Amino acid sequence: MTEQTAAEKTHLGDMEAFVAHAAALATTDLAPKTEARIAALAQAFDVAVAGLPPAPLTVVIYHVKLPDAHRLIDYVDIQADQGRIDYTGVLQHTFAMARGFNPDCRILYVTGEADDTAFVPADVIVVRLPLFPGWLMYERVVAVNGYLASAAFTGHTAFLDSDAFANAPL
Repeated sequence: MTEQTAAEKTHLGDMEAFVAHAAALATTDLAPKTEARIAALAQAFDVAVAGLPPAPLTVVIYHVKLPDAHRLIDYVDIQADQGRIDYTGVLQHTFAMARGFNPDCRILYVTGEADDTAFVPADVIVVRLPLFPGWLMYERVVAVNGYLASAAFTGHTAFLDSDAFANAPL
């Protein structure tokens, strides 16, 4: 084992302090505003599946169109312009693969209130939610919690990103 440099020790110390700080803030209690929002999102899922029997598998596919200010990725290890990706084509493939490998599944396409859905197949249930696309990952977590608190969550569920393709039965 090699000896750590002073910079590595400082970084590890900073990381340990960061983890300790985050651990001190951890709670299982949601803020009342967040609880109310999740309950409202759950109602949107309830409406989407009202009158439908439970499915053996529900595939939940989440995608929102990013605003121009948030579409560029510029990290040390990756740079990309998400606005140049043909997400309509990607999503059509995602829907087809999910249905192809899981013909009896229910597919829920979770998206924003103003996002285009004209390309979505008729057998896919669109769930429009009031999401803030600038907070993409946070909003995904809130949407998932809305689903889990809803009548749509009846059993086996696969949560997929728009560019995650099923390549075998789920």
